[in-house]
Amino acid sequence: MLRPFTSGFQASAAGGIPTACLGFPFLYNVRTDHNHRCTMSEPTPPSYVTILAASNFDPHGRDRNAGYFFKQSAEDYAAARCCLLNGLFPGFVMAEQAVEKLIKGFILFMDPSFKPKKGKGHNLPSLITVMCSHYAHVSLAPYEKTIELLQSSYDGRYPDSETKSLAHMTAQLNDVDELYIYLLDQSPITGDLRYQIGAWPYLYAAYLEITNMPDPKWAMLNNLAARRLLGATYPGQHSTLEGRS
Repeated sequence: MLRPFTSGFQASAAGGIPTACLGFPFLYNVRTDHNHRCTMSEPTPPSYVTILAASNFDPHGRDRNAGYFFKQSAEDYAAARCCLLNGLFPGFVMAEQAVEKLIKGFILFMDPSFKPKKGKGHNLPSLITVMCSHYAHVSLAPYEKTIELLQSSYDGRYPDSETKSLAHMTAQLNDVDELYIYLLDQSPITGDLRYQIGAWPYLYAAYLEITNMPDPKWAMLNNLAARRLLGATYPGQHSTLEGRS
């Protein structure tokens, strides 16, 4: 039986920043002093038990492996963008790993016992076929050339590889971003926990300018696809990471 999932970008019920986003609290205790003036105390984070109960994702049990893949996918994505933004072509191999692990996270969420067929563990078309058997709404047809590019980059990563990497240029990072952000937006995780898993925390933290850590910076820098997605939710917010060279 398939697990229920939610596709597309979802903000919190209040329409603003998800209350559990990044682990940062957004709820404040309001008190009145002896003159009946309101004062604001330290933020009170939502209960983690409450966050877990409102989500279909169990990071400490059934979905632990999926969580690991989502996390490593985010790290590989930031590393890939760091390389490609600095003109380093091995970034395409890291980009393949980022997409591959994101897809495996999707599959493991629906089937924790999943193990790829022999010789197909790093084959994007094969993994995509399995993923789409669980998520019929996901359509990767517009990204076929990018998928082919990433697969050839991974297969041709050694000098003696039988498969030669396709010709590529770092400007194709935009195509990689479009693919990755599209997949990320199809996240099957519900509730505020959705925004604490994988690349979401990186993108939120950088877009809202609440971190100086390198992974969020490289994940968001000049990322038109991510900016477009987050900009639809925060139309008044303009990240200083826009348009930098």
